[in-house]
Amino acid sequence: MSVLSNKRKDRLSEAIRKELSLILYREVHNPDLKSLTVTGVEIDPEMRTAKVKVCRMMTGEFREPSLSERRAVEKALSRARGFIFERLRKSLSLRFIPELSFQYDPSVPEASYVWAKMNDWVRKENKPCP
Repeated sequence: MSVLSNKRKDRLSEAIRKELSLILYREVHNPDLKSLTVTGVEIDPEMRTAKVKVCRMMTGEFREPSLSERRAVEKALSRARGFIFERLRKSLSLRFIPELSFQYDPSVPEASYVWAKMNDWVRKENKPCP
């Protein structure tokens, strides 16, 4: 893949990520999807499919979503996929929009957990955080 194609793919990924975030926040009225964050979009080399990575942002203490919570999100995303795709198609005004698939991204909650543990350690040791 050429450098130009990589840049185009990266721009498309970022545009899709931003628009999906707005669509989920403003236009989808399902409570299971309201607290979702789009953490990334991976587009295949042919730009035919896009894997959308999402996670649920939790407030307060770190808590990994339960299996039932993740399934509820997957089911809600599956039901809303057509609506989301149409809104994305209208807002991006592109000739072709990749087919979307959604995948849970555990990296953000895991990073939050590590950060919280580091802060606990810093408080216990009474040292400034790097």
